[in-house]
Formats: sequence, structure tokens, C-alpha cells
Amino acid sequence: MPLNRKYPKYYDYIDEVVKKCSHSWIILDRKDFRNWKHQTCDGAAAPLPSGKLIKITPARCKSYSCEVCGKKKVLDLYDRLKRVDLKGYRFFTLTLKNEYSNDNTEANLLRVSKCFTKLNNRLRKIEKFKGLEYFKVIEVGPNGNVHIHGLWNKYIEIKLLSTLWFKITQDSYRADVKRINSKADVVNYLFKYLTKTCLASYAEHDPQLFELDLINTAQLFYENGKRRYSSSKNFFAKVPKINTDWLPYGYESNEVENVESEIKFIVREYGLKKDHFDFELYNESDLFIDNYFDSS
Repeated sequence: MPLNRKYPKYYDYIDEVVKKCSHSWIILDRKDFRNWKHQTCDGAAAPLPSGKLIKITPARCKSYSCEVCGKKKVLDLYDRLKRVDLKGYRFFTLTLKNEYSNDNTEANLLRVSKCFTKLNNRLRKIEKFKGLEYFKVIEVGPNGNVHIHGLWNKYIEIKLLSTLWFKITQDSYRADVKRINSKADVVNYLFKYLTKTCLASYAEHDPQLFELDLINTAQLFYENGKRRYSSSKNFFAKVPKINTDWLPYGYESNEVENVESEIKFIVREYGLKKDHFDFELYNESDLFIDNYFDSS
């Protein structure tokens, strides 16, 4: 099934989105300033709010493939994992059979996700496994084998797990469940798979992976529409939605001249001063800012 994406190919996405991270600027305005503008349009003589009213910030790509955004996202996930209470959890591994003579890594990546969903659904129908929560990471091994490593909040007997896994996959029975002796060790172990790469030296083991240009496995996951990790609804504690005072002003440009023209317009239209702007992240043209406001 084709993915409904603007850039279906991974390296098109890298060129058009990731490599342009922070190359354009977004203008934000504060909520009370926006309300003041509406009041002014309605004819009300409300006083101009004090403090920083306009912020100019780089447009981030928010992609795991970005050196800046990706690092932040992975470290944020790492911190969230460390905050989870893993008391009573078990570490598990599931392996999908992938004979080298009949290798199809992409198909197995899709298949392992469907099989895992079926496995969880079957387990939750068993009385003692109701309320089953999980966190899982998909690993693509050096020879193209696909594994799932993860955490369950209930102990599942290996014999039962292996039997169910074989019934669902029709060809795979390898499963393992272990007690967690060290929370730090298991979090670090999962984190290793979150950032694991498939090196070019693996080509001799799996030419198909190398032919896909998988210097890392990001392309494999992206072009097949799969996330490297996922979790059940209640695995992570609910995070309160951040209530920000800043809203998109509705202007974005990668041309410094255009951004500065918009700044001039805002100053003329609303009578703003330099102190009303947050220029902390806008370092493209400090000379323009100083000259413009000093002369206006």
C-alpha cells in the first residue's frame, strides 16, 4: 500500500525537509498581543501589552533523521523511559524467521509489526493478562533478521509465548522473557536498539540491505511507514499539554530580506519598539536590527 506522504522516498525527504532544518524563520506573537490587535480592529482603545510580544525563531524539522532535532527527540524519549516505574515488568525478545535463501527484510519488517499486534490482542483475551502494557523496539539485525525487544508489565511463560508466536507467525517460535535485574541496564539496552545502525560492513552478510543504501536503517523504516519504537496507551504517564503563550503569527520565510520586511511592517502597523521583540534566536542580521530601531 503506497504511503500518503509528500516525500515517499527517504533521501528526497532528507533533501527537502531535514537538510532545510532551521534554514527558514517563523514569526510568533503572544496571545495577549493577538487579542489586543482584535480589540484595536473592533475600535477599542486598549493599551498595548508590555514585554516581549513578537518572537522570531528558526523552523525546526522535528525529524529523527536530523542531527539536531533527532538527538533531542531520542534523548527526550530516553528520559521518559527512565521515569517509568518498571516494577513487575519483564524484558522480552521475539524473533521472526528470515532464511537467507529467501530473504525479504522489508516484508518481514511489515509482518513483524502485524504479528506483534495479533500477539498482544490474543494475550489480552486471557484473564490474567488483561491490562497488558508494553514498550517495544524493532531491530533489524546484520543478516536482515527482524527482532522485537521490549517490556511487558506481566510475566508470560516462555512456553505459552513461544506457542502463540508460532501460531501467529506460522514459522517462528523463538521467544524469550527475562526478569529485570537492573532498570538502568534494560533502559540502556533498549536505547542501544533505538539508535542502532546497519554498517556497510554488513554487506557480505546481507547484500539486499546494502543495495537499499542502508548506511543506517532509517531509510528502511521511513519508506515502509514504520516507527522504530512504539508503546501501549498507558505505558508512559500522561504528560500535561504545554500551555504556551506563543502562537504562529502566520509568516515563514527562508529569505532574510523578507523576514526583515515583515518586521518593518509589524513596527509600522502596531507601533512596536525593539523591546517588544524577542531576537534571542534571530542571529541572521544583528546589524539590521540595531540600525533599523536606532533610526526609527
